[in-house]
Amino acid sequence: MKLCEIDIKGFKSINNLKSKIEPLFCLIGENNGGKSNILEAIDLFLSKGASKVNSDSFYRDGRSVSDEIVIKCVFTELSEHETHEFRDWIFEDKITVEKRYSISDGKKVVHLAYIKNPEQSWLRSDYEDLTRANLEQHPIIDYLPESGRITIAQFGDARLKYIEEHPEVQWGPYEPIEDPRGLKVALEDHLPDFHHVPAICDIQDETKTSGNALLSKILGVIINQISRQNLVFGQLENKLLEVKD
Repeated sequence: MKLCEIDIKGFKSINNLKSKIEPLFCLIGENNGGKSNILEAIDLFLSKGASKVNSDSFYRDGRSVSDEIVIKCVFTELSEHETHEFRDWIFEDKITVEKRYSISDGKKVVHLAYIKNPEQSWLRSDYEDLTRANLEQHPIIDYLPESGRITIAQFGDARLKYIEEHPEVQWGPYEPIEDPRGLKVALEDHLPDFHHVPAICDIQDETKTSGNALLSKILGVIINQISRQNLVFGQLENKLLEVKD
């Protein structure tokens, strides 16, 4: 998964900015022009939660202050696993996710994924009434277990199978869905790593080999790459799992 586009509203000096992210992406401009704020917005989006948001994070123009930060990111180059895992959220081979931050009622972040849903409400990925009595009124019941409580996973599998076997299904517009199932847990583990080097930093802090220091993160990336490619690391991991079991 790779970041290919970002849309930022209401963050620090950025009122409204939209940009594509190329493989080599250079920000050029005078001092205090807002270049670092673009990098900080990416860093905020790719971090979990809203701990980095405070009153100084919101755009102000001298007359008013934005009450919300909106950062929308588009991701491409999905792996085979990601294509399967997030099939409900893929449109034109891309995933679009939006996060909205506010601190009016305590630090809060709202997640939205852009989804193309069928027009039939009972085929939507966010359909909530999974009671058997309700689903028996719709054709999808033929794709569900004959007895027992219907789980979210069972409904998801049945929904996809029904859509696959019924090409006549009518689709609605591509729209944002707030906190769709699995977004915060599943997707955030697949988001790209982002290693932000501040313009002003303490070199001693950033070159530590533990914790959240930059060097520690880079070493972690290198070790993970080695472990995927080196047979010995794989054997060691299997042995450790045997001991754990």
